[in-house]
Amino acid sequence: MNLEDRLLRAGAWTAAGLVASTLGLLIGGKPLLPLVLVHLSLLTLFGLGLAWSMAPADRYFPDRRFSMLGTEVVQVVLVTGAVALVALASSAALRLDPSLQFLQLLSALDIAWSTSAVLVGVRRRWGNAAGVSAGAALAVVCVWSIGRYLSIVGFGPGGAWIVSADALWRYVLPFDIMAALLAAFALLAGARHPIEQRKPQS
Repeated sequence: MNLEDRLLRAGAWTAAGLVASTLGLLIGGKPLLPLVLVHLSLLTLFGLGLAWSMAPADRYFPDRRFSMLGTEVVQVVLVTGAVALVALASSAALRLDPSLQFLQLLSALDIAWSTSAVLVGVRRRWGNAAGVSAGAALAVVCVWSIGRYLSIVGFGPGGAWIVSADALWRYVLPFDIMAALLAAFALLAGARHPIEQRKPQS
């Protein structure tokens, strides 16, 4: 698939995600922690699924240096943008507190870009199974870190997000830094791997 096909794919997934988000109007309520974690997990699966659907791509910028890295970055940006729109719509549909909606958006964006980068880069360099396994493993760790933070710090009145700098540095940010480093490594490793040549059609 070329860049235009990827844009159409991302648009179709986003539209489907926005439609599915309306189901949140039927849910909402408590217990709040399981609701938040399930919601974040579904957003993460959405991002991984979209990243997977963008199979190892043609070079989008064949005449540019580091064209494969640019191609991978475009794929990650498309996935992250789609997740952002669906996160906004679904958080609102679930009627989460505005501050908690913001936390969900930040968490979904952070997880989406890092896990999709790992999936895309590792998949190109080491194959499908390795890409899916690496992306899924990182996703589990990231969602777990948010869940641990919320389970320890709790929620404010009306289900608000309680911001604790100490807890963030202890339970969330170290995993964010680790995810960012893994994502950068995966993209660079994938970019250095030669693109497979298509077989001539008979």
